[in-house]
Amino acid sequence: MLCDPETTQRTKEIIGYLKGVKRNMDNGPISDGNIEKMVSKVVSLSCGKWGCFASAGVDLLYDYVKAHPRTPPL
Repeated sequence: MLCDPETTQRTKEIIGYLKGVKRNMDNGPISDGNIEKMVSKVVSLSCGKWGCFASAGVDLLYDYVKAHPRTPPL
């Protein structure tokens, strides 16, 4: 840690806390992946005979966005 020696421990605690929050969000019921699965299923059921194609489009778009993040990971 390249910070003030007096704040090193507190900085480590904050970083650990944020990583724990991220881990909980990634594995929770309202994580990005679960929301995408629900949206894909709703689109599939709502679009009639074109539902499978629309659902595949949602899946491809989500995979693209996930592969090209806008912010760096923690």
